[in-house]
Amino acid sequence: MRRLIIALAALFAVLPVSFAQMTVTAGSAEISVEVKRAIAQGNEVAIDIFVTCFTASWGGLDFGYFQKIYDDEGNLYDRNSVQVVGDGGGNFVNLEKDIPRKFRVVVKEVDEYASQFLLGRLKYMARKPDGGSIKESEITIKNLPIERP
Repeated sequence: MRRLIIALAALFAVLPVSFAQMTVTAGSAEISVEVKRAIAQGNEVAIDIFVTCFTASWGGLDFGYFQKIYDDEGNLYDRNSVQVVGDGGGNFVNLEKDIPRKFRVVVKEVDEYASQFLLGRLKYMARKPDGGSIKESEITIKNLPIERP
């Protein structure tokens, strides 16, 4: 009986973490963001995201160097260890209306015991097609599980 109680207590201690729902906030009503996965390879984790713009008012997204990601082990990964690369190879990607564009967020030196990213803040600048005005915002990702081989 005592073993059963200990097993149930351990199960209920793990449940809130393991069944936490992943959420993504785009930061702008003009775009949608879909996170596909976060896959670890060694001490690096690659997060694949797709961004779709619903209007023709923005020419592209520039992610720059203002990223912060926190894992469930209490570690902070900032601009020194987080890099955002678009499908063109750089951190700037041109957007076309209703066409999803892929970005890969690479997080370096991730703790080997981390099982999820509790919070990720990916700041971006959205530029007008003519290169004129800039709008700053951020994509927020919560409770993203890390897949390990």
